[in-house]
Amino acid sequence: MATLISETAAQYRVRPARGNEIGELQNIDLASASLFRGTGLIDFGPLGEPTQPIPEDRLRRGFGDELIWVAVDDRDELVGFALCSDRGEDLYLDQLSVLPRHGRQGLGARLVRRCLQEAESRAFRRVSLSTFRKVAWNGPFYRKLGFREVPVWRLQDWQAEIRDLQRSTMDVRLRCFMQRKVKRASELWPSGPCLPCRSSKSVGRPGSLCEAANTDAPVIAPSVASLVPLRPPAPPHPA
Repeated sequence: MATLISETAAQYRVRPARGNEIGELQNIDLASASLFRGTGLIDFGPLGEPTQPIPEDRLRRGFGDELIWVAVDDRDELVGFALCSDRGEDLYLDQLSVLPRHGRQGLGARLVRRCLQEAESRAFRRVSLSTFRKVAWNGPFYRKLGFREVPVWRLQDWQAEIRDLQRSTMDVRLRCFMQRKVKRASELWPSGPCLPCRSSKSVGRPGSLCEAANTDAPVIAPSVASLVPLRPPAPPHPA
């Protein structure tokens, strides 16, 4: 199985998103949110369908901060994305979405690794997110990537505000905040070339994993879609 996923995933790559891709990103967001249809976990309103994608201004902010990356296939067509925001000491994963038909290729894990890489290069202390605690492609997926749940009493003010906003569309008792500490480059690898591929083109601080080592490593992971719902309180419908 590992060999199969590795060979299939080789057709994909991760790159920065482009400003003219907003419509495609919103379509991916809606398609991935449909995985929650019928679960009762998210209130999609009277139609029972996701109709409100991530607001355009939020995506444009991600472009401005250079904190949005996309997964593309061998034709450079978008199949998934990760959107982050600067929250002081935390790099917050606002949204992680992958088209359902491209699931189970390790794309979610590759996008998360890209976020961790960026957090390292920008000297954030943590990468954090909000997700459903028990949904297979949510909390359990992140735990496999080294994230740990943050007790409610330890939430920062901005996290508590997000939790309050989520109350209008979902049962926050079923959700949790998770975080993973960001290690310094020297803790990950000795200084010098990237050890896995001996490339001298490391990304971020000296000793970081290079782009090839980060995005091409085989990873077995479930598909990821709308793990961090990012919706305005009304109309109905997040790291």
